[in-house]
Amino acid sequence: MSFRRWWAILGMTGGYVGLVPGVEFDPGLLRQGSTINLERFQASDSVPQGDFALDIILNQQWIGRRTVFLRNRDASGQAAPCYDRILLEELGLDLARLAAQPRKQLIIPDSCMMLPQLLVAASEDLDFGALQLRLEIDRSLLRRQPQDNLPFHTWDAGVTAGFVDYRLNVHEQHDLQAGSRSQQGYLGLRAGFNTGDWYWRHEGNAQMSDKRAARYQPGATSVRRDVPLWSAQLTLGDGYAAGDVFDSSAFRGLRLSTDERMLPRAQRGFAPVVRGVANTTALLSIRQRGMLLHESTVPPGPFEIDDLYASGLNDDLEVTLEEADGSVRRFTLPYQAAPLALREGASRFDLSAGVWRDDLGRPGPGHVQGSWQQGVDNTFSVHGGAWLAEDYLASAMGGAINSRFGAFGLTAYHAQASLGQGRSAQGQALRFSWRQRVEATATDLSASLTHRNNAGYYSFDEFARTSQQTQRTNQRSPQQWRAALTLQQRLPGSGRLSLRASAGKQWGSGGGNREYNVGYYNNLRSLSYGMTLGREYRGNGQAVSALTLTASLPLGLQRRGSLSSSMSRDSEGGARTNVRWSATAGEDGQWGYGLSSVYQEGRQGGAGLDANLVHRSPTGELSGVV
Repeated sequence: MSFRRWWAILGMTGGYVGLVPGVEFDPGLLRQGSTINLERFQASDSVPQGDFALDIILNQQWIGRRTVFLRNRDASGQAAPCYDRILLEELGLDLARLAAQPRKQLIIPDSCMMLPQLLVAASEDLDFGALQLRLEIDRSLLRRQPQDNLPFHTWDAGVTAGFVDYRLNVHEQHDLQAGSRSQQGYLGLRAGFNTGDWYWRHEGNAQMSDKRAARYQPGATSVRRDVPLWSAQLTLGDGYAAGDVFDSSAFRGLRLSTDERMLPRAQRGFAPVVRGVANTTALLSIRQRGMLLHESTVPPGPFEIDDLYASGLNDDLEVTLEEADGSVRRFTLPYQAAPLALREGASRFDLSAGVWRDDLGRPGPGHVQGSWQQGVDNTFSVHGGAWLAEDYLASAMGGAINSRFGAFGLTAYHAQASLGQGRSAQGQALRFSWRQRVEATATDLSASLTHRNNAGYYSFDEFARTSQQTQRTNQRSPQQWRAALTLQQRLPGSGRLSLRASAGKQWGSGGGNREYNVGYYNNLRSLSYGMTLGREYRGNGQAVSALTLTASLPLGLQRRGSLSSSMSRDSEGGARTNVRWSATAGEDGQWGYGLSSVYQEGRQGGAGLDANLVHRSPTGELSGVV
């Protein structure tokens, strides 16, 4: 056999086809009667015809794996990508921008076209050995899509699998002076089974003690299914109504609601849309607190950036535009996300129907509830909903405002209920929130207020509990109002000052209660320390003050241990001191152990010493305390 033939065989073994021009194959090496055509393997970089799953990189960004049809474009037998309407839409090509002839051709069922036939400014590079297709398409021809968008028909439901999570705790206490002991235990269970598109879930717990036998209490059992077309999840069985617009409530029935996990990260939460006009090809940079969030090159003309990731920071965006002629323009965009604020054009919904259930799973009144949230623009979002049940009706309406003066959230509620025996109640409630970041002083401010205009306002959960025969209506003492104001101040170095004031009052009570709290936190090298001073005015007029000191220090070269301590004292004569030492061992920190001591003064004074040991493994975590 000639050297040329040996090189061809080695090239095929390495996964390459036709590496050397003019490669010759000896047909005698094939089995008798073989009908394989070897001519196409004698050409360099030969590509066969057929459907292949290729990694597609569009404008230097990987957008996923797609099935691409490779079709022979001439008599040479060389195949090239052929694009049908579905593939072009997945690539994000705006078909309305195509010439009339390609648009008409793509409408025909099962038709596809080579890239040059589309008459667009684009190029392609097929690396068949790596099963990779690189495309460069003029961005003006593409629809704007989130950075990490993946079409839902490419999602995989996963394999059939089951799991069991459990938590078992057994506690035994000995009283040496009284010569007695007591035992009690707890088992928490969470199990699931995934089969196809359905997810089966169950939660429950069992409690036991030396005074009563163990009893298993089922918590919630449900089956769920994703609805990708609506970015939602369907739940059948036990669940919870969303606590966004209304207060959350447990039910047994069905629920269909938006699941943000199905959305690209660039569509979750709130972030403003950045708009502007570039005079030339310009470099666009977007920063928040000096951190670069986005950078891209924009063509001359209007631009729009609507896929910024939601930031946990509440601070304005700094937008910089560097033109090709060297000029630089800057402007600021407010970014103060209020609760229930959404991106421009984004929406969320929650719909449930069934019967209310209490903590023990006992059923209550049936109901239907629905809520909707809608982002209008960078400044304003709206939300609303309704709750309908027998003898109960409630509605909600509100908005969220993003402004230079902070983020405001306001929701108004109205409810009316029939309590039986000819009694009825109705009332209104208000929920308000505000937060602001003052960049000049590094100050974070926030405030909240909930208020009921009378005792006749019932949330659905309160109404359901009142309607149960085991509940007495005169036991209900709803909150009339509750307000809180918080200030967080960064200090030079690593110090931080925290101030908080809160107050509230319940219907039928006296003067209500008030609470003030000031805290200072800092660190000295590895030592972290803090001080908190609080004062509480109770409903009976009594004032109680308390001072707490904390400190924490990592130990060891690899900081696998720590020593922490806390001391507190109040004006009623109570005092408590706690010291804890803990450490980990093992290559992956699978072992943990520690000692803690406590000394307490006052009416419940005493001292104690505890030792604990923890072992973590792939099958669970085992811990013991003595």
